[in-house]
Amino acid sequence: MNTIKDIDANSLKISTPKPSPIDARFRLSFALLCIINLVCAIDATILAVVLPTIATLLHGTAIQAFWTSTSFLLTSTIFIPTFISLSHLIDRKSILVATLLLFTIGSIICSLANNFTVLLIGRSIQGIGGGGITALTNVIVSDLVSLKDRGKWWGYIAMMWCLGAAIGPLAGGGVMYPWSDYRTLLPFMIGIMGLLTFLEYSYIYARHPLMRGSIFKTSTGTINFICTSIHGIVLWSLLYYMPLYYAIAQNLSPIMCGVVLLPFTLMMGPASTVVSIAIAVTGRYRPSLWLGWTLTTIGTLLMLSFTPTTPFATLIAIQLLGGLGFGILYPAMSFAVQAPASDFDIPFAAAMFTFFRTLGQAIGVAISGNIFQQTLRKKIRSNPILGPLGKADEWSRDASALVGYIKSLSDGGVKRGLVKAYCDALHMVIIVMCVLAGLAMVVSLVGTKELSLERRLNTEQGWKGKESENGDEEHGKKDRVELEVSVSDERSSKSLRCHWGK
Repeated sequence: MNTIKDIDANSLKISTPKPSPIDARFRLSFALLCIINLVCAIDATILAVVLPTIATLLHGTAIQAFWTSTSFLLTSTIFIPTFISLSHLIDRKSILVATLLLFTIGSIICSLANNFTVLLIGRSIQGIGGGGITALTNVIVSDLVSLKDRGKWWGYIAMMWCLGAAIGPLAGGGVMYPWSDYRTLLPFMIGIMGLLTFLEYSYIYARHPLMRGSIFKTSTGTINFICTSIHGIVLWSLLYYMPLYYAIAQNLSPIMCGVVLLPFTLMMGPASTVVSIAIAVTGRYRPSLWLGWTLTTIGTLLMLSFTPTTPFATLIAIQLLGGLGFGILYPAMSFAVQAPASDFDIPFAAAMFTFFRTLGQAIGVAISGNIFQQTLRKKIRSNPILGPLGKADEWSRDASALVGYIKSLSDGGVKRGLVKAYCDALHMVIIVMCVLAGLAMVVSLVGTKELSLERRLNTEQGWKGKESENGDEEHGKKDRVELEVSVSDERSSKSLRCHWGK
């Protein structure tokens, strides 16, 4: 029998990463993941350019139209931790099928809706399924591909979302009550208390917490989770409010709004794919983070130059720059949140990346909506022609339906005043988004560390009937003992496996 003293350098076998198995079964499974993510992306963005039309056809208000988009993002965010924990306790395939079923049911309900209540129910159910699909996609890829090799595969998934963001608009062609009102304060306070209770239970009492505290123990991981939310806030705010600029300032139809938005959305796909491959080859993600946030900040800042007379060539050039920055950040931040995680926490870090991105999307639509409508109300009241009409509250409260009203007006002082108020409101949204992007750029520059992506593929779930690809021989050999030594560093744990015996 060997003891620790008997071990010499020749008896130690240090494991090194092995290439991930890429066979026909993997390619088929990954192709299906791409397809369902494309559908989710289209569904998440399809309403961006048709909110005014929906509000008119279903006789709803701007608040109801706003919630058709927000309900999808909100329920997506809420249920992501639940689905990840269930996939850990049961299995990935069963939970993925369940989320697909929920998404399908929600889609059917939406297609049959003849009022906003039914539409909101359908969108909420769609969001539950869509959130599970996007989160499980990252987890499944993490199960099947080693950390360094994941870049190009995540790039393909990101391309599906960028393509969906382009197709969606083409296919779809404190606002209600003051902050001092109990109807605003009470839900807000209940939400805060519920969140704190959830976090306390997860970190102290839960055996299988929905959100693992260990993935937030490093500065690199925590900072990039926050930056992921900022990425979602800025991107989705622009996706939802840029079409309003095109519809009002440029007087474009819904389908043309989607066409003009194409340079922005289509640029993200190729940028994401190229950067994913570059990170996989070089093993470095930090330069991509810095470049991505720099381009995002500059591109967002240049959007402040948009006016009713801005040439289309200028619009396209600025959108290409912004889309390039946003696309670069997709894979770069995904690597940055997983590199510090332990092998056991990597699937959860991948899922939380989706959670924080979706959370940012939901918050972004809400924040930008509030900023847009409050600014619009203020600008209408201060306008010498529009102010005396006394319709600032009515027009700002129903900003989506106001698009059709403005288009029906003949040229004159009222129309010009409303168009200017819309552009000013959009500029205020862009200013806030630019500040957030700049903050993320600085924080990422200061707080993100470059960690090695060389990691063995250690996974709890993989292909049935296949031996684990982590280099271990079959479990249970009597003449072999495995010693795992934990080393404290930027990751929560790093494993050095030593084998000795016959």
